Amino acid sequence: MFLVIFGFIGITLVLFIILGVLFRVFSWPGWIAFIIAVFLAIVIKWAFMDSFILTRTMAAYMKIAPSTSITVDLYGKLCGISNKFKELFNRGQGKQPAGESKKIEAAKSAKTTQTKKSTTTKKKPSTTKKK
Repeated sequence: MFLVIFGFIGITLVLFIILGVLFRVFSWPGWIAFIIAVFLAIVIKWAFMDSFILTRTMAAYMKIAPSTSITVDLYGKLCGISNKFKELFNRGQGKQPAGESKKIEAAKSAKTTQTKKSTTTKKKPSTTKKK
């Protein structure tokens, strides 16, 4: 990992030197070379360093995550902080919030009423004969 970071620093310094020399050869202002070099260094950082660090972080997390246990106390703290987390946690446990269970029961009774109406109002087959 340090090799990659030091490599990035080395590439940035080489980039600064090359742009500085090119701008001196063509007699262009040095501050423009500095701005371009900083811009290119930031682009290289975003393109390579951030991706590298992200993949290293994800790999380290994937190694540690299976053996990590979450304590019940953590769930209590998160439920106290976030109402949405509390709602999702209760759904995962099979519990429904008070208002939610009433909505579900009302929807079920409405569905049952619709089903009863549809079964009682079935169309009778036509008795007309086709010629």
